[in-house]
Amino acid sequence: MFLEAAHADRLEPLYVLAITAGSRQGELLGLKWEDVDLEDVTLQVRRTLSNGTFTAPKTAKSRRSVKLTARALESLKHHRQRQLDRVTRKETDPRIWRTQKGNRFELMKRGRDVRHPRARKRR
Repeated sequence: MFLEAAHADRLEPLYVLAITAGSRQGELLGLKWEDVDLEDVTLQVRRTLSNGTFTAPKTAKSRRSVKLTARALESLKHHRQRQLDRVTRKETDPRIWRTQKGNRFELMKRGRDVRHPRARKRR
């Protein structure tokens, strides 16, 4: 049901991967297009986004190949095409996930207010 509700969301591929690939949040946010092999239907976990920087996974087991489901593959293909259609720079951005302004996503911190600063309640 969640994926059905997220179908029209621009981050649907992120949600699909989170559910089907069993990857951690930092691993998903650390993915670049070079890590995804659409022909071999796999992705390589080579880095993680941690404290605002890309780092290598902590253990050898964390560096792994993940077979993509058919839904994840189609979702990523569609996402890639949308990114290519919107590119205005000479080079494409290697990051898979970006904010609408083109910045990279950061990890969501538990117990912290992650809303936009302008969304604060007015007194």
